[in-house]
Amino acid sequence: VSTQSTWGFKYSMNSIQEEDNDCLATFLELCQEKSVPIPHKLLSKLQGDPAELLLTAEDVVDEEEEGVQKLLFSLAVYVQNNPKYVHTFQLSGIPIPQPTINTYSVAIQKNSYLEHLALTHCSINDDSLLALCIGLQSNLKIKTLNLAGNSITSNGFENVIDCLEYGLPLTHLYMQDNNIEEFSVLEQLKKNRTLQVLNIESNSLDEAGVWNALEAVKFGESIATIHLSQHDEYKSKKLLYQLCELFLNSKSLKRLYYNCLLYTSPRPRDAT
Repeated sequence: VSTQSTWGFKYSMNSIQEEDNDCLATFLELCQEKSVPIPHKLLSKLQGDPAELLLTAEDVVDEEEEGVQKLLFSLAVYVQNNPKYVHTFQLSGIPIPQPTINTYSVAIQKNSYLEHLALTHCSINDDSLLALCIGLQSNLKIKTLNLAGNSITSNGFENVIDCLEYGLPLTHLYMQDNNIEEFSVLEQLKKNRTLQVLNIESNSLDEAGVWNALEAVKFGESIATIHLSQHDEYKSKKLLYQLCELFLNSKSLKRLYYNCLLYTSPRPRDAT
């Protein structure tokens, strides 16, 4: 089955069920009705791999700001319509305003097929993340969450971890390059049984924060890989010395990335 869009772009839907075909058609019709610009690159991605919905700043570099915001809203509605074939949704380098974040929160709450969500370098702060977490708390499918490169502090990080207690089945969480200063989720991660990869490097963690993160790994049973960084050279060496004991006592840890260097468990374990 092939369909000709309003913009003269022909996309193939041979591998997509009929109701999902209708879902994409509804998205395109919504964009036409609201005069939303559809970048050719976005349509190309939908044609190449409809399971991955990706939009970057480069894709919309020639579009007006108003058109970009309309497109972000339309994509949220598209996700909310729950297309079975879309497993990955990623926005990168495009600021998302609060009202649009609210729409994405509702979309995530109603979507039951999305497994990988990435909103990187999208100017997300604690307030907008709190709204997003309302949707995440009700989601039982998303396994990978990437919020790297935003303006999230320790409070926002804690709100994300709280979602795990509501049943969000995250296995991979990427929070690098934010403004996290404290690691106040030690007890929550001790009890968690799903999270396998945690990246919080390039934040502002002090020595206590790094140590709490390592304690969570030591007493938890799921985290196999953790990314950390400590910019004080003296304290970094001191902490590195103490890491050896953690490797020996952790039930799950296999890989530690510390200040961009990889350390692996001295004991043989199954590969991840």
